[in-house]
Formats: sequence, C-alpha cells, structure tokens
Amino acid sequence: MEKKLLRLERAIIMQTTINLEKYANLLIETLPTAIENEAERQKTLAVIDRLMKKGEANLSPEEIKILKLLTVLAADYEKRTFPIQPLAPHLVLQSLLEDNDLRQKDLLPIFKTEAAISEIINGKRPISKNKAVELGTFFCVSAKLFF
Repeated sequence: MEKKLLRLERAIIMQTTINLEKYANLLIETLPTAIENEAERQKTLAVIDRLMKKGEANLSPEEIKILKLLTVLAADYEKRTFPIQPLAPHLVLQSLLEDNDLRQKDLLPIFKTEAAISEIINGKRPISKNKAVELGTFFCVSAKLFF
C-alpha cells in the first residue's frame, strides 16, 4: 500500500513540475530581464500577446511559467513608469455619480443642502470623515476614497 501511495505521489509531482530543459529553452528564446525602456516593454508585451493567443488550455507548464514571469516584469515596469495618482475626493465623487447615473440631488440624504453638495463636488469644500463614511456606505466603496 505504501509503495502505491509513493508512486502516486511521484506521478502527481511529475505532472505539476516543469521540464527544465524546455523551460531553459524558453528562457533563452525570450531572455526575460527587468524592463528598462519602452522598446523592451513592447518586446515583452509581444511575447505575452503571442502566448495569450494560444489560449491557457493550450499552454505547456513551461509556457505558463514564462507567461507569469513576463507579466510580472511588465507590471513592474508599468508601475514604475506610469504610477497611478490618486484622484481628489471630489473627482471620485463626480465619477461615482456619473457611473451610477445619479444627480447631485441624490446626495441630499447625506449632505442635506444642494449648496453643500455643489461646493463638495466642485472641490470648494472638503469631505469630512463622517460624510466620507456615509458616502462609502451609499456607493458601497471604501470611505478612504473620499479622504
């Protein structure tokens, strides 16, 4: 019984491991490195695109490993090169209103007056922490978006 379990474990391990020779050949073919410029990014994205077009079900374990590596490298470069700046709270509020097909007056239960809503949406008045919590609940988002 123990021998059967041992063979089964080995078979499972062999199915989930990669062929190092195939993986090494893919590494040589793609030469993945930290991306330092747009040309390198485009080259990496072309390889990612080629692999993605094959379809996940058609990729070998080695190709999946390379795809994950290239994706991490591309994401790292993009994060360093194109950092996402947080939106000002009043712009977040404007966007949420638009995305949810709401008007300023739909916020009356929170802010009580249209003047207050207008000042907040136009960035002339900050959003208090209490109102940020209420807005977070209203839109089902984190209140931190409004700080």
